[in-house]
Amino acid sequence: MARGADGRVWFVPGVCDGETVLAEAVEVRKSFVRGRLVEVLDGACPRVEHTPVPGCVYAHAAYDDELRWKRAQLLSFLSGAAKIENAEGVLQKCFASPKHLNYRNKTTLRFAPPRKLGYVGEDNVSVEDLPQCPLAVPEINAALAEYRREPEFWRWVAKEGGVVLRWTKKDGVVVVEKNREIGGQEGRGGQMLTENLPALGDLHVPATGFFQVNPEVCDALVRHVAGMAAAADPRAVLDLYCGVGVFGLAAARACGGRPEVYGCDTGGGVIRAANMNARQYGLGARANFRQTSARGMLREAGAAGIFVVADPPRAGLEPEVARALAENPPRTLVYVSCEPSTLARDLRVLCDSGGMRVKSARMFDMFPRTAHFETCAELEYYLQ
Repeated sequence: MARGADGRVWFVPGVCDGETVLAEAVEVRKSFVRGRLVEVLDGACPRVEHTPVPGCVYAHAAYDDELRWKRAQLLSFLSGAAKIENAEGVLQKCFASPKHLNYRNKTTLRFAPPRKLGYVGEDNVSVEDLPQCPLAVPEINAALAEYRREPEFWRWVAKEGGVVLRWTKKDGVVVVEKNREIGGQEGRGGQMLTENLPALGDLHVPATGFFQVNPEVCDALVRHVAGMAAAADPRAVLDLYCGVGVFGLAAARACGGRPEVYGCDTGGGVIRAANMNARQYGLGARANFRQTSARGMLREAGAAGIFVVADPPRAGLEPEVARALAENPPRTLVYVSCEPSTLARDLRVLCDSGGMRVKSARMFDMFPRTAHFETCAELEYYLQ
């Protein structure tokens, strides 16, 4: 981002902070200009050779610089929108991804005629053909190369509009066909895959269900949350937006299996998997995962005085959920977020009640080379 001589802001992708560049305008508006990089005149940061891929906004930059810019962005949200006075002191050291490329164990590709299969371009309309994805694990890329040689596969993706490929060490590469799956063993209500996190072990996950795409960073995030639970040693754990129960089960195991675990999600497949995972780890008698909304669970069970983990989708907490947590604050609230803007909005609501404050926040770089990252914020209840 830069400012032109006429005062308008220029947005130029593929540029590093501090560089002097030659750019040309591709879209001119009253208050801003979208530009295209023509030439780097003065390089302030080291650059990385790369193949342009939609969404890989940091592919041209050194990884250390990417982490620095992401941290600055998160700090801006925490001190600005969230109004955290000591944001710099609250923000812990970032957990960097061990792999910068070839880390994703799930890839979603779109189809466009006659034979394009890849990601949606910067115009949000066209599809850029992508024979290999630099972010996908090698196993997915190898399978994709084989599939692209088969005429039947092209007929299928044309009908489906694209394809989702997932890989686990136990199941190999699985082609997920919307609400039904091809290959592997069928489970009740859909195929169950086996993901593995060293922090927990094997986990049942529906092929169509959510699971973090970067296993190494996911494992570090789970250990981080489990450590907070161990320090709190709660009598009960409430896992909102629980998915397959990873955070709730990890928190309970970190406390020696003593706490009661309650979890909720709106997806039936992930709830079945969560209860299967609880039984697998000997927590079935003390764990209850239910198919219901977070606001429904809070209306029924409440959160006052217990350990709560919330891992909502990108849109963040529903207003009713944020208000319920603010009005009846838990002893500890761990908020896991993939969108810093909605995290900051919700932290403001939770802390403005006067009963909660942000104890710590840490960035986990779940999605290297892209604009996205995960944040884990720990809030505590205190008496003024």
